[in-house]
Amino acid sequence: MANENTSLEADKSAGDGKYIIVVRGDLLQNTLTTDYWQALTSNQQSNILTSTLITIDLASVERIDTAGLAWLLNLVAVLVKNNITFRLENMPAQLLNLAALSNAKSLLTKFT
Repeated sequence: MANENTSLEADKSAGDGKYIIVVRGDLLQNTLTTDYWQALTSNQQSNILTSTLITIDLASVERIDTAGLAWLLNLVAVLVKNNITFRLENMPAQLLNLAALSNAKSLLTKFT
């Protein structure tokens, strides 16, 4: 998914078919180098696809730009397309500000 400034931890099971994806670091144009799905192991992908609820925790996102917003919107689109129930947690103010400027805030906040 990225270089050492960004990481995606998708291996935390909350039990009962629930899964937690923790996004850490910078979601910037120069740190997002591959699609998030490609960065996951086949076991992680399987766990996500069979989850009853996915929580995407953004509390550890340090910086985000429009590329990071686009990355997150793409993630949301894939989850919606695959009928995966999810919620976004701990969205940083910088993300919400960018989303508001891009007219995408309501799209993200409906999944909180």
